[in-house]
Amino acid sequence: MSGRFAYKRVDELLLGTVNDSYHASLIGARVTYDITNRWSIGGITTLLVGKGGARQYAYGVEVGYTVMDNLIIGVGYNWRGFRDDDLTGSDYTNRGWVFNVRYKFDEDIFKGSDARVNRTLDPQGAPASGTGAAPGNALPPTIR
Repeated sequence: MSGRFAYKRVDELLLGTVNDSYHASLIGARVTYDITNRWSIGGITTLLVGKGGARQYAYGVEVGYTVMDNLIIGVGYNWRGFRDDDLTGSDYTNRGWVFNVRYKFDEDIFKGSDARVNRTLDPQGAPASGTGAAPGNALPPTIR
């Protein structure tokens, strides 16, 4: 689970005589569950509150695939959305289909072929650390 909060305030002088101001707050959350050490599902919700209490919402679902530790590709769909380039940052809050690629840079970046670092090389191992899942969230192995 992850969350975010952002706030902006703009004060302008229009045509040299009219003072105008605007403020907005954004709050959002993402929940991700690792089905296996490679596949995950998740949901995202975001609320934008503007001047005067006007509210805009964005929410959707996504499916992710861990290509290698810390490298995740995903596809999802937002049923509702809005756009605010200043506050949303790298999150996609528009309505419609979403494709994303996420990568976490850390001290193990050049050790992708080491199974102790890149847990996706071991199909029976714990979930990949780059997905944010706890080891206890993995499903038990299938009995054949």
